[in-house]
Amino acid sequence: MAQFMKFNQESALAILRYNMRDSDGTGNPDWKTEKTPDNYNLAPKSHGRTYGEQTTYYQQRLNEVYCMKKKDLITLVSVIVSCPTDVPIGKRKEFFSLSYRFLADRYGEKNVIQSVVHFDEKRMTAPHMHFTFIPVTKNPRFQNPKFKAAGRYEERVCANSVLSINEYHRFHPEFQTWFINQKFQASVYTGITAGKLKAGKESEAEEKK
Repeated sequence: MAQFMKFNQESALAILRYNMRDSDGTGNPDWKTEKTPDNYNLAPKSHGRTYGEQTTYYQQRLNEVYCMKKKDLITLVSVIVSCPTDVPIGKRKEFFSLSYRFLADRYGEKNVIQSVVHFDEKRMTAPHMHFTFIPVTKNPRFQNPKFKAAGRYEERVCANSVLSINEYHRFHPEFQTWFINQKFQASVYTGITAGKLKAGKESEAEEKK
């Protein structure tokens, strides 16, 4: 029920713009424009309510952590969560709110850029949420005098560490357990897949350290 996609800094701006339906006014043939006003964002208001404000917060958060000087460094992850068929229409809002809380607690709310729920995509049969975040983890080089640049930061951007193979295997079972513990009926784990990673236009290359 959840799909992961990774983006470098250049492609990150494009997906943030797309999620907010920020365009030149011509729209997109894949959107049901009459449904676009139903879309909403669950991320904190302080992280921005417009594409411009969100990109400002994104750059601000990147400046607070160590980023390797690599053009293809993954700086944004999007988790697409589709609403399961066993969630009644009247419970969809609660489903996305609970999904947001699970993801924000897991990946750090201060790293969240957007959490946009879409109702207007023609190719999707059910509403879905784009939860986008910067993959931030503890910096093992913090205060190590051998690493002058990296050593100044307590945290670093590292998608390989945040989205390890183990994380992909754990994600869906733990996502399902979360809903069970909340006493909310939502079939988000079938046992067939343990997460899916796409890397289309976005870069697949990552730091190895």
